[in-house]
Amino acid sequence: MYKSGMGTRDVARFIESMFGSHYSPTTISNITATVLDDIHQW
Repeated sequence: MYKSGMGTRDVARFIESMFGSHYSPTTISNITATVLDDIHQW
């Protein structure tokens, strides 16, 4: 979602609407950074 152009706030709202879990935009950013690091190492 983030890669396709959604902002971190958009991703957070989407996750909350789909799954009922709340994540802050900062948390979404941190998760994205961690995943991207893992992808680059792979």
